[in-house]
Amino acid sequence: MMPTLSRTDLAPAKKAAVFGILGALAIVLSIFDSLLTAALPFFPVGVKCGFSNLALTAAASFSPVGGFFILAIKVLFALIRGGFSAAAMSLSGGIPATAATTLLLYLIKRSPRLRENLSFIGISVLSASLHAAGQLGCACVLTGTPKLFSYGKYLLLFAAASGVLTGILLNLVIPRLQKIFSDL
Repeated sequence: MMPTLSRTDLAPAKKAAVFGILGALAIVLSIFDSLLTAALPFFPVGVKCGFSNLALTAAASFSPVGGFFILAIKVLFALIRGGFSAAAMSLSGGIPATAATTLLLYLIKRSPRLRENLSFIGISVLSASLHAAGQLGCACVLTGTPKLFSYGKYLLLFAAASGVLTGILLNLVIPRLQKIFSDL
């Protein structure tokens, strides 16, 4: 008789496969984001829509470790694609944004009141703002130019707009993904 695997035996493999797919999706969305923002002349230098954060937030909504796994993939991709500076920028914005996203998702799962009052839009706006602030700080350190902080007001404006857009997309996508992957 051939041995069979129970649903619980397959859970780690399924989780690894889902996170692998979300990691690949984050890379594809990052490339799309770069192409899109390069084609739009009104975007300030260095600003992206942050579509790859759809994959990161989806992973974080399944597991606190999931978001940081996707962040590691994004940082590695930035290192390969743009070198140390790109990886440092990715990491400096990604750590505070991913930490905030993961913490808020954790709190939402445990607090009905917070669940009623905070959507993915709020989470995404906060995360995008923290990402922009972290990257701006890193840029100041890497260039030795503290005057770059004056660029912050523009970055935060675009962070809020991209956070709203990402949050709207997450409000549409995450409930469907949670139904599909409810056993993760």
